[in-house]
Amino acid sequence: MKKMTDNDFELFICRNEKKSERRELLKRVLLAYGIKKEELSRAALCRTDLGKPYFEGLEIYFNISHSRDIWACLIGPDCCGLDVQYVKPCNYEKIARRFFSSSENMYVKDAGLEGFFEIWTRREAFGKYTGEGFFGEFRDFTDEKGEPASSLDTVVFREIEVDSDIKCICCVSKNTAGHAGIKVREDF
Repeated sequence: MKKMTDNDFELFICRNEKKSERRELLKRVLLAYGIKKEELSRAALCRTDLGKPYFEGLEIYFNISHSRDIWACLIGPDCCGLDVQYVKPCNYEKIARRFFSSSENMYVKDAGLEGFFEIWTRREAFGKYTGEGFFGEFRDFTDEKGEPASSLDTVVFREIEVDSDIKCICCVSKNTAGHAGIKVREDF
């Protein structure tokens, strides 16, 4: 296994999470990541004008996602976005027609529910990476072959296997991606 470096990200996953525990989970993540208690007590949780959370006074980036009973936090040295979704039955074709590009719709038509969530999680993770949300700058999240994009101009998408019924996509800067790993932790 590759040794973690200062360029690496850590993905913390908590199963059976309760909404009331979320702030405590974030505190545990920061401590497990190596932030000292004294630093944490001085750091203020703030939001950008677009609503993206950050800690004033800490040189870290993080992003949180949750779906049903799973909570996840991606943390690292550079901007990041994260989306985790249970793959569950929904009216995915109607949703795709409303929000996806024509090439994304073609992919979803061929790949079905699984394909829908491959595109959806990329869009969510990218919107959280930029801080603009799902409805930010319109992008096509398929590549020239009509497959889900593994990267865009400035970012790389990394799919993390959590469970067969869960899609988890991390979005990190191309500047960081070439030499950064993502360590998955459920033991914090």
